[in-house]
Amino acid sequence: MKRLISILLIKFLLNSNLSAQLTESSKDKFIFFPKEKTSSEINYFTGLSMAQLPTKIVEDVFDQVPMIELKMSYGLPYNFIAEADLSTNVFTNLLTLAPSYSFSLNKFSFSVGNEFHFCYGFFKNDGFNISVLGWGYSPFASIGYDFDDFLLSFKIDANVKAQNTYMKNLQYTKNSPKFVGVTFSLAVEQPLWGNNYFALGFRAYYTNFFYKSWLSFTTFEQYTFYPEFFAGFIF
Repeated sequence: MKRLISILLIKFLLNSNLSAQLTESSKDKFIFFPKEKTSSEINYFTGLSMAQLPTKIVEDVFDQVPMIELKMSYGLPYNFIAEADLSTNVFTNLLTLAPSYSFSLNKFSFSVGNEFHFCYGFFKNDGFNISVLGWGYSPFASIGYDFDDFLLSFKIDANVKAQNTYMKNLQYTKNSPKFVGVTFSLAVEQPLWGNNYFALGFRAYYTNFFYKSWLSFTTFEQYTFYPEFFAGFIF
């Protein structure tokens, strides 16, 4: 994992000189940057994320959770944006719908909005049949700066979530929505060559409920730090 991140960072540095020569129109494609979009403008992101789970949560059973990430951003009138995200590795699936409002001042861009989450996970093996269904919302604020060569953005979320557990389709646990923690995100978006664009970022979850660790069935409810890296292409 560390080797992969190093390779991606080197790739960014090698392409910085090329990016500086590109025109402003080359940065029209972005997903994480909080700049407003023109009405009906649409962008997509396809990538991978990898979260690191602490040993006290998973007890050496598994400590990394890879996910495929698919995102869509659609420009609406009056600086509003509609976003839809899907993160999945088959056993764990998270769908997010997020309306937001964006505006810019010189090279700074800002956005505020709310993410609505729907999570479903399942595992069946040798008579073992368990599933989880979760939901919640995360109001957020984001700030970004256009460095000409690349776009840098920072985002903070406040997370309110709930999750029910089912054993063989019978409800085993039931929870009401409650505040579970915060998420900090940092993302860099940069044109590479031609019509190709790349994004690389890091998320820091400080929470007592991390949906990607549901399969560990931990009873540990203290606030814990979960780091996550992501990377992918924008088109």
